[in-house]
Amino acid sequence: MGWLVLGLVLLLSVLKVPIGFVSAIATIIVVSIQGTAPLEAIPLMIFGGASKFPLLSRPLFILAMVLMTTCAIANLSMWDVFKTGFYYMMVLVLLTLLVTYVPQTGLWLVNLVYS
Repeated sequence: MGWLVLGLVLLLSVLKVPIGFVSAIATIIVVSIQGTAPLEAIPLMIFGGASKFPLLSRPLFILAMVLMTTCAIANLSMWDVFKTGFYYMMVLVLLTLLVTYVPQTGLWLVNLVYS
């Protein structure tokens, strides 16, 4: 199964699919083929993986890259760029905490489709 995951990641990367979607799609396909978990458990597995530090470093690196690029292009200080995106980041943090600590929020769509 490891080769299947690697193949899916490489194929989707060549097709220029964003890395977050690559991880989700590869997880869903492999778990569906293996049949190791019910379909309802997949969102929990994906959000559970977000608590691992190496996986968390990807979006934070991308955030840092976007901030630095924006500052260089717009000739703004880092503080001006941070003030603009602060409320957006707070919404993302609150939604992440909600999905992490109240698992039913991540499962409502699955329950809606498969009920």
